[in-house]
Amino acid sequence: MPPSVLCETSNTTQHHSSAYLKTICKLQRAIELLQNVRTSSIESLAEIKKLTDFISDVKIDGNVTEIQEQAKLLNSFLDAVNITFFGQELATGMAIIETINNLLSVAASNLPNDTELNITGSKSESFLWKLPASDLTMVIIPVGEDGLLSFGDGTGNKISIQGQLSIAVTVIHHDMYRYLIPANTSPYLNSLPFAVTVRWGAAKISIPLAYILKNIQSPTTSKCSDAQRLPHKQKCQEKETDCAFWSNADRRWDSYGCNKITVNSSQGRTSCQCNHTTSFAVIMQVKDFQIPEEHAAALEVITYVGCVVSIICLLITLIVHCWLWELLHSDKIKIHMFLVTSLIVGNVVFLAGIDLTSNKEGCRTVAVVLHYVYLVIFCWMLIEGLHIYDKVIHVFVIKSQKMKFYILAAFGLPLLIVGISMALRLNGYGTKTSCWLERSHGLIWAFVGPAIFIILVNLAVLMIVTQVVIRSAKDKPARNVKPLRNAAHTSLILLPILGATWLLGAFAVTTDTLLFQYLFSILNTLQGFVIFLVYCLFNKQVKQAWLKKKRKVNARQEFTESKKTVGKRSLPLASLSHLPGRQDTYRHFSIPNSMTSSLSVGSASPRPSLSSLPGI
Repeated sequence: MPPSVLCETSNTTQHHSSAYLKTICKLQRAIELLQNVRTSSIESLAEIKKLTDFISDVKIDGNVTEIQEQAKLLNSFLDAVNITFFGQELATGMAIIETINNLLSVAASNLPNDTELNITGSKSESFLWKLPASDLTMVIIPVGEDGLLSFGDGTGNKISIQGQLSIAVTVIHHDMYRYLIPANTSPYLNSLPFAVTVRWGAAKISIPLAYILKNIQSPTTSKCSDAQRLPHKQKCQEKETDCAFWSNADRRWDSYGCNKITVNSSQGRTSCQCNHTTSFAVIMQVKDFQIPEEHAAALEVITYVGCVVSIICLLITLIVHCWLWELLHSDKIKIHMFLVTSLIVGNVVFLAGIDLTSNKEGCRTVAVVLHYVYLVIFCWMLIEGLHIYDKVIHVFVIKSQKMKFYILAAFGLPLLIVGISMALRLNGYGTKTSCWLERSHGLIWAFVGPAIFIILVNLAVLMIVTQVVIRSAKDKPARNVKPLRNAAHTSLILLPILGATWLLGAFAVTTDTLLFQYLFSILNTLQGFVIFLVYCLFNKQVKQAWLKKKRKVNARQEFTESKKTVGKRSLPLASLSHLPGRQDTYRHFSIPNSMTSSLSVGSASPRPSLSSLPGI
């Protein structure tokens, strides 16, 4: 008897359970309401969401015929959706598909063992399987035209799970898929999408699978030339297929866990391997900029060699300041050392983990650490500017609390920014190509925004300090202006290197030019070397401290040598220990060679020498 008739008569004498009749009626009612939703409006979209939620808890059970009838209604619900809504709200469209597929997987779990069902609708098609896990690798499911789906890791190894598995596959037909492509976006669908759910008993599980899908559009075979990437040239676009799954968390297509095996241009198909089950497709990436291999190799060499040089220079700077700490101890030097240490940590983490893209969680961790460390670096740049401003304008009154405030701000503000960014978009940390912030959803501005703000503040501080230096040079002696001039000179050198580097970095990740890529890589690797020059090699304060430290070391060496010389002609310390206070005097006082020689020469009034002491 047709389901519509069963819905109208609640007589249970038709050999159907009340649960089955309730499910049939609920699905039919939802389909009728859905068919009335024909206008493209936000209110109608909300109505579709409500109807999807309305059927999400239906119970699909019964004999094979009853399960098949209920599965057909689920497919009919999907067919009844006004397909124009999929283009308006991609996430809602994919949520409907996955809801239907999840219900179908429950239906498959209630099938008898070794049962297969195929339900074909006007816009979609579904496959239901109940089979032993050991036979899963032998299953091949057709996916649209010339498409195939199989299970396993591609090595021929059998699934390690024992028992019966239930599989539901929902494939969207060609006339519906095109509405799942938002206009003017990249990436976009380039194949029929399909959803897969596998259950082991009542629990959903994830297993590896492989699929081959026919491309709707062929990828570009020619690459953009280097000349086309120069700033004055027109943009050049390259199209490349990629394997992807639908990420509900990010509400977008993602390629983590999926690898493109081959692209058969002659047959127009793409082969993919994924390590999990969800909704899949082949997507088309429109790439306005892709670095050629020869340039990528050159940029990699520049980056890694430059970072190593920077780390060495920064370490030398840190060691020198630690050695001269007793002579250079000040808030300004402390700020410099915090900045240098942060740069060392940033470079080490960058070298160790920027390419750790094969490990999603590890890559995300590296991206979070780099985001925090780079923000700390910029905060110390800001603090250096504010410290100079404080010396000029005397804004801070409580001097003893100044450094504590600096440390709290430098490490606390980045922690706040990174914490908010992680709460809003944790999955934006780490991309398929690098362990850094994604650009597609704007997370990169959680770094670029604060960086630009700090650069502008430091520029303003530098202008104020420069004006004060010029004005003070006319009104005060030169020695009073010299510290301010030195501070302004240091900022004038470091601000372009540290600040402009990351401004170029913003252009490097958002433009189509190799020029910005090279400028960013070169300046980024020069940071440590320039800091070494400014803070050490050409720093007058460090030079003076070095000379002073050297004189102290030389004096200590002379003292040691003099003590040895005197000791050769003196009693052992043990023989002088009975003299009150003599041992302490001997330890802390020595007579230079010049003085002892003058004492041995005759004079108008000769004085007793050490040799006149008893026993010497």
